[in-house]
Amino acid sequence: MPGRHMPSPTRISDRYELLAELGRGGMGVVWRALDARLGREIALKEVKLPQGMGEEERKLFRQRVMREARTAAGLAHPGAVTVFDVIDEDDRIYIAMELIDAPTLSELVQREGPLSPERAARIALDLLDVLEAAHRQGIVHRDVKPANVMITANDRSKLADFGIAAVIDDPKLTASGYILGSPAYMAPEQAEGKRSQPATDLWGLGVTLYFALMGRSPFGRSHPIATLQSVINDDVVPPEGPLSGVISDLLAKDPADRPSPAELRPRLQHLHDVPPAPPIEVRTAPSRSRLGLILAGVGLLIAVVVGSAMLFGGEEEPEPRDQGAGGQVQPEVAEMGVVPEGWKKSKDLPPGHSVAYPEGWEVNVNSIGDGSSVDFTDPESRAYMRVDWTDTPGTDVVGTAENFEEDFAARMGDYQRVRLRDATFQGFEAVDWEYTFSTEGADFHAVNLQFVTRDYGFALNFQTHAEDWDGLQDVLEDFKRSFKAPGSSA
Repeated sequence: MPGRHMPSPTRISDRYELLAELGRGGMGVVWRALDARLGREIALKEVKLPQGMGEEERKLFRQRVMREARTAAGLAHPGAVTVFDVIDEDDRIYIAMELIDAPTLSELVQREGPLSPERAARIALDLLDVLEAAHRQGIVHRDVKPANVMITANDRSKLADFGIAAVIDDPKLTASGYILGSPAYMAPEQAEGKRSQPATDLWGLGVTLYFALMGRSPFGRSHPIATLQSVINDDVVPPEGPLSGVISDLLAKDPADRPSPAELRPRLQHLHDVPPAPPIEVRTAPSRSRLGLILAGVGLLIAVVVGSAMLFGGEEEPEPRDQGAGGQVQPEVAEMGVVPEGWKKSKDLPPGHSVAYPEGWEVNVNSIGDGSSVDFTDPESRAYMRVDWTDTPGTDVVGTAENFEEDFAARMGDYQRVRLRDATFQGFEAVDWEYTFSTEGADFHAVNLQFVTRDYGFALNFQTHAEDWDGLQDVLEDFKRSFKAPGSSA
């Protein structure tokens, strides 16, 4: 987890002391905080109001967040991350929540690879139980996705972010026309600006199940607008296997056609009772290389204005500094964005950014599952380059990498740092992190180059089996040389 510490202790409501930033996204910042009154650590979400709202809209939005958080605090269910308190202070809203030290489903799949149908069914049953309890209280979550599903040590699931759930049948507070959610997991009715309902969460459960089995959302595209269009228009071919029918039914475009919890439960229970298959060897990277990581036990939402612009932000571009050669950050060269002979330029990065890859390599768009990543994989060696980005990057690239390294090293066998240092990449501030590790009986070698362009934080994560590392250094250098961003320099 990232943990950029505050420069000095800060208290909210004269009770909650902010200790460290855990993550941030389009809807706010999550802090690790100390509840001084009870002497326990919690997660404290600072909710940001969307930009561009008029005064009346802001008032309605504040009322909505306060009411929904208070409603969520009444949801006493072991499958929900508990909401303790909601505070309105200094024109900001804070939601105090249970702090869960556990990976999200998104992190788990990235680390271990896609789950077995039996294990996915167990997770789906847990989610179904908490969603049904919420629906009985008139609460629709509206953002069921892998980043909001926490997997505890006993392999049970807890659903986070009920603090920004939508209360059913509240037209006054939804009249602003704003929709909360993550485009790749948003239901068609949400994407079209219609009212959310219990079946909306069942759609999210279906996309989350798809991700658990495939490692990606079926709707993720390079840009949010394209993702929403896919949600509305594209039919999904479910993964083959015993959950195929369940996923197909959950992803019915019409909410009325989705099965009820009572209909779903026996289908999932039957599968969960089947003995699991032996584990499959995983040959993909378990690391997540995101600047300004948004996962902290609580998922952060992307605000979408229906028929209007996406409310996304960006950061800055620092000064260049040479960092040497030999598999490290490349020396600055005369021309960037070079497409080597026999390579193809990818169109899957944000506008104005590009990278090339060898012809014949497999391309997996939205590899992480939230519409902001693409993998290029050698079908023979299984070496790959993952390009991962965020539109809300942090500014402390080295500190972010060091904090993530600590968590990664604790989870990976035989982790060894080769180097982790500040660098310059194409004129942008960067961190150059090379390391080796073992997992599933195999040895790996990787380099993670993280940097902040004018509008995005990027990570170029190149990984191979250890024995292939030396022979693929030219490929790594070509990948880096082929990257191009607005404002990059020699």
